[in-house]
Amino acid sequence: MCWQLLVAFWCKGRGVCPSCNAKRAQVTAVHLVEQVLPRVPYRQWTLSFPHRVRWVLL
Repeated sequence: MCWQLLVAFWCKGRGVCPSCNAKRAQVTAVHLVEQVLPRVPYRQWTLSFPHRVRWVLL
């Protein structure tokens, strides 16, 4: 039928699905680790700002 469209999510729902987002995050992480990023040690830094400053930085 013409009203049916292909939906890109695993659960075939049209909303935000936590399991679909988790699967997509896992697939992306595997792709980055195996094919994109070089095999060297990494460090992760987190920078946080007070809530009032966050709105200004947006």
